[in-house]
This record gives sequence, structure tokens and C-alpha cells, in this order.
Amino acid sequence: MRDGEAVRREQWIRDLVARGGHLLTGGGRERAAREPAIVVAVQSNMRVSFDARLRPAVDLKRFDSVHEAIASTNDTNYGLSAAVITEDLDNAARFAKEVDAGNTQTNSQTH
Repeated sequence: MRDGEAVRREQWIRDLVARGGHLLTGGGRERAAREPAIVVAVQSNMRVSFDARLRPAVDLKRFDSVHEAIASTNDTNYGLSAAVITEDLDNAARFAKEVDAGNTQTNSQTH
């Protein structure tokens, strides 16, 4: 990662925290080298949620329904990968079928 990208990702994490999100782990930087970051409480208006991110970062979101999960996941300009963690395999199959992503994962299994 270039220095500029590392700084940009650092700004995303600051924006996320300022808007109520939480950095669970990682995100540190030494020059252009970044630790992987796991962030939670991500809202759709946070840059980390909608800007292209081909670097070690993942955001986790909790939904009350499969409809809400599908709508939120499809509300992006990008869709390289999507994942769902659930005990309801019918909802997992529906999520995998209806999400517009290059690949989907269910409970860490790629489809």
C-alpha cells in the first residue's frame, strides 16, 4: 500500500469513530504498512462503507432481517464480496441468491 492509501484509510477509521462506529481491532500503521482492521457499528453514510477498499479491512454489520441485510449489501457501487453469518440456512441461501456481489460467503464458506 502506498503512503497516500494508508493515510486515506486512517482518515476512514477516524471518520467511522467520529460518527459512532467502533474499531474492534487493528488499523495501526507504520509508514505505508497497515494492520488489518475490523470495524463495527458501520452506517451507510460512513466512507468505509461505500468507498472502494482493496486493502485489509472489513466492516461487520448486524441486521434484524434478511431483507435489511440484502438491501444494505446491495446499496453500494462495489460488490466484490459479501458474507453472512447465520444459523438460518434458508435465509443464507436467499442472501447468496439476491445479493449483487462477485462472490458470497455463508458462515465462512464461499459460494
